[in-house]
Amino acid sequence: MDFDNFSEKNGCNKLELTATEIFQKWNTFSTIHHYATRWASCRVYYRDELIVPYSTRLFYALQDIKTCISEQKIHTCRLSNIFPGWGCKQIRSIKRHIEYFAYVYWYSFGCFIGENVWMVDKGGLLNRLTYEANMTFLSECPFFDKSKIEQAVKALPSKILIDNIHWTKEYKEDFSGDKVEYIPLTITHIPQVNEKPKYEDALNILLSKAPGELSDEEINLLIDLKTNRFKS
Repeated sequence: MDFDNFSEKNGCNKLELTATEIFQKWNTFSTIHHYATRWASCRVYYRDELIVPYSTRLFYALQDIKTCISEQKIHTCRLSNIFPGWGCKQIRSIKRHIEYFAYVYWYSFGCFIGENVWMVDKGGLLNRLTYEANMTFLSECPFFDKSKIEQAVKALPSKILIDNIHWTKEYKEDFSGDKVEYIPLTITHIPQVNEKPKYEDALNILLSKAPGELSDEEINLLIDLKTNRFKS
């Protein structure tokens, strides 16, 4: 056994591991995980809590972290060379930057406090980002720093003026009898002409790299950029 903290008592084998040990001896850990988790008697605990039912979510989360740590000679937590992201490149369900296509942006969290004023719910946004970090076990990464997420959220504007130049409303249909009302639901940004150079710069930098030099995150970003170009 390559791991030190292994014990056997009353026919029960027990292996306690730290994240550092797992990352350093990944191949051995991966083999043990592959076979042990198929035993009916196997139990997996995380921070002294039994994972029931056990799924491979923990394994693949740790694998993502291990890959992220080892894929660069000089580690960076930035989303890419162009976009800093939330301070951890593994947090990607909500986009901070509006220079390229995304399904959910940071400004989706909020509410109207006037006819043309949108209040950003920074607390709700931070809770959602923290939840994603917890669900992907990012606290096990030696480079993870929650304060970077907090700083990124704090730097966002608290209020957004709906001017129909940079921002516009999105509506939902409300049917009442034979009438239809359009009720403001949320907001969305309007791509600007001056955003296109930023987009083109990001695309050109990624295209200038050799395929083997691109990280998985940069490959995903490149796909987003090439398939969702801004229209001028």
